[in-house]
Amino acid sequence: MTIQEMQRLQKVHDDTYYDHTLDMPTDIRHATLHLAKLVGKLAQYSEPADHGRPSDPQKIKDEVTPDLLFWALHFANIFEIDLEESYQSRLSQAKMRIDASRDTNGV
Repeated sequence: MTIQEMQRLQKVHDDTYYDHTLDMPTDIRHATLHLAKLVGKLAQYSEPADHGRPSDPQKIKDEVTPDLLFWALHFANIFEIDLEESYQSRLSQAKMRIDASRDTNGV
């Protein structure tokens, strides 16, 4: 499945199951709260390791990772952007930034 196909599927899902109609700023705020919950789950996984305790990555695998994609697709649809194109652009920018840093640092 391409990213564009996933965006279309996300749009259908949101139109069908999103239980409230929000204006753009409210939708973004609401989605941001969901993202904050995901960051909390990442912290719950990471914090024990800082104290030398084991932590189970299953919630990260089963919930956080796919939910990050869910919300990325949702945001792309809110702003009517082609996420595949935006992703490729950001990847290219990151590569140029890293290459420039390596050149500057003599790596």
